[in-house]
Amino acid sequence: MKIYTSFEDVDRDLKILKLKKEIQKEQLKLSINEAKENFSFMGVVGKSAGFVIKRILTLKLINKLFK
Repeated sequence: MKIYTSFEDVDRDLKILKLKKEIQKEQLKLSINEAKENFSFMGVVGKSAGFVIKRILTLKLINKLFK
């Protein structure tokens, strides 16, 4: 347990705690928005399309190399 010797120390620590709390809120907001984007229809379609395109290009490259 911390022992405070002045109100300035208490105020400083309270400000630090408040800022940490705000940072955590913003991080949570960002995480929620990322999750929404990842599970949105366009996000899923975009990632799936990217995966398919990578596989097609890889197969074409392999075919060219071995023909």
